[in-house]
Amino acid sequence: MPHTMPLSTADKLEKLRQGAPGRYEFHLVQGESYETFEALMAEAKGLAHRHGGIWEIVDGTSARHESFIVTLLPPATIDENRHI
Repeated sequence: MPHTMPLSTADKLEKLRQGAPGRYEFHLVQGESYETFEALMAEAKGLAHRHGGIWEIVDGTSARHESFIVTLLPPATIDENRHI
């Protein structure tokens, strides 16, 4: 199995903007301002809602989040020939 390089924050955000299914983890980076991280969280949360995804806090406190995950699932397919 070939090894793949982890995606950068910018790459993850671009995939979210495109609605690409996947599980994207974001972490507060040492030296990054918390305001920048909050802006990233706000955009990622909005994209998760727009694409029907899940946004969840992984690490931190209720006042200061340090990690979060956005999960976008592939679109459901409907089998028109299947009867319930």
